[in-house]
Formats: sequence, structure tokens, C-alpha cells
Amino acid sequence: MATDIVMPQLGESIAEGTVVKWLIQAGGAVEKDQPLLEVETEKVALDVPSPASGFLAEVMVQEGTTVPVGTLLARLETQPAAAGVVNRVGGVGVRARQEQQPGEQHYSPAVKQLAR
Repeated sequence: MATDIVMPQLGESIAEGTVVKWLIQAGGAVEKDQPLLEVETEKVALDVPSPASGFLAEVMVQEGTTVPVGTLLARLETQPAAAGVVNRVGGVGVRARQEQQPGEQHYSPAVKQLAR
């Protein structure tokens, strides 16, 4: 499920903000309330927190770009997109191990060592 990250309203008279720096790169894992990016206006600079846990699927606005309030900045994926992906570590998908075929035996390294 995707969650949109938009430029927040940072004050009544503030109509736009500048993306100063992305703290999480596209594909990076993120926890709920972890800072995603730094934004700046004429009056304030702050970190925008993640609304949910997941990974940063897509960045729409690059650093140094000024955009109006409400503009889509990025998309956060809260569930793995591909079947079998159980976790994302450093932007790399980690897949669950393949199921064993009928009749196929799996032995741990310790058992293999004892069998020698």
C-alpha cells in the first residue's frame, strides 16, 4: 500500500517550501516518525517525519527544488511490492528462502560437520 508524502503547511501565510535534503534515499527503509527530509521556508526549517513504516519507493522532488504546499514529494510503500519480499535492507530486497522439494533433505552445517 502506498502512502503519499506531500509538502506540509508550515504556517498560515506560507505557500511554498524548498526541499533542502533527503535524509532517506529512494529504496531505503524507514520507521514511523523517522525524519524523511529537511524542508525550509522563509520563516522556518524542519524535518518532515514519515507517516508510516515501510520503504521510500519513489522521490518526485529533488533537493533544492521549491514547490507549493500540498505538492507530492515522494511515495512511501508500506507493504512489499513483489511477492516473497519480506524485508528491504539498504535498498536491496531480501526474499524468503525457496520451499524444499518433496523428498529433499536439508541439514544444518553442524549436522553436516558431525556426519564427516
